[in-house]
Amino acid sequence: MEHSFYCKSYNEFLVVDLPQFYCETTDVQSERRFHKDQSWHAIRQLLLEITNQAKDHLLPHLAAIMKEKVSTHEYASIAHIHEHFSSPITVEGLASIEHFHPVYYVEWFKQKMGKTPRVYLEDYRIERAKELLIETNHSIAQVGKQVGYTYCSTFSRTFLKVTGVTPTSYRRIKR
Repeated sequence: MEHSFYCKSYNEFLVVDLPQFYCETTDVQSERRFHKDQSWHAIRQLLLEITNQAKDHLLPHLAAIMKEKVSTHEYASIAHIHEHFSSPITVEGLASIEHFHPVYYVEWFKQKMGKTPRVYLEDYRIERAKELLIETNHSIAQVGKQVGYTYCSTFSRTFLKVTGVTPTSYRRIKR
């Protein structure tokens, strides 16, 4: 299989071509990019062991680890939403994280998540707001600001649209 790579800084790549019988083709895409973390270090160590020892014995273990790692991958732009939901987030900013054009990004996001980035962010913010409404005594305006809404009226209107009840009613019902 042929590979080509590009990196703006220090070049460090892990390329793994696993035999198809180790993976269900619907679970693993042809190309995925991940941020390097401790689990990738462990995979690298396992690869080094495979090259130094019995390949046939360790390859199924490597395939299982890779399959799990790939199937639980969270895309960088979605992680950004989860980490920065209380800040202003734009489709253009999310698209740049994935290195996509904004129009393509919206379609790609809908395919991956089943909804547009705007609706996903709105739903995520409301889920966090529900937790705050139950767990804290903060005012509705404070909760709205904590989850990324500048105006209390916008927060209340969005909360009502998503949940079917106002934030005040939700708090009263759930407590």
